[in-house]
Amino acid sequence: MRDPRLLASPGHAGVYHLCSRIVDKRFVIKHREKLRFMALARGGAAFAGIELLS
Repeated sequence: MRDPRLLASPGHAGVYHLCSRIVDKRFVIKHREKLRFMALARGGAAFAGIELLS
């Protein structure tokens, strides 16, 4: 795993920004797939002990 770009102060959590890109501003996944992706993201966050902000 690579080193973080910015180091958080001891005792303070870091914040990471994730984004996804689409082509031609089209919705490439339907509502059902979006719900499944969100469930997977929440499960991964719970496993890793992190908080999803949005």
